[in-house]
Amino acid sequence: GSVWIADSIAHTLFNFPKSPGEDHVSATSDVLQDINAVRFDSAHALWLATGRGLYRILPNLIGTLPRHTRAAGTLTEFSHSALEKDQFLVADGLSNREVKAVLEDREGNIWVGTANGLDRFSDRSVTQFDIGHLASDLIAGPHSEVWASQFGASPFLIPLHDCKPYLLRNWYTRSFYMD
Repeated sequence: GSVWIADSIAHTLFNFPKSPGEDHVSATSDVLQDINAVRFDSAHALWLATGRGLYRILPNLIGTLPRHTRAAGTLTEFSHSALEKDQFLVADGLSNREVKAVLEDREGNIWVGTANGLDRFSDRSVTQFDIGHLASDLIAGPHSEVWASQFGASPFLIPLHDCKPYLLRNWYTRSFYMD
């Protein structure tokens, strides 16, 4: 395994294959500004949840990211023309361009937490769910459901086939995790 780190202030995405002292992949671009979450899907595409929308970097493009060595000491600007064709915006069905979280569920749907709620990409269509707040934390449950929560808000359970969000309780949620 390797570690992926997004630095939204420096507009840089890092990948450390072994350890931070080793050579690593790094890319910088305006597209990489405001990264809120980084996730891989089952097809090995890299998804970036950003303040400018949702981006997908296909597996064949991940290997083309510039390699940064300690000797070189500089970052290389990553051409974002390839990213633009895999950018998802409000015009593509997102409920808001401010994307906070991204998750692939057990059925291959991509769930996106935005400033306006929760969106599900499934078979080239988008379904929007109004959960009353921004979804900043998403986890896939063991029985084809997704859990969505915002820092300080009550979590929602969304069964995939019924699609009706259920408010669980009036909790002040800081974080959640499913093992």
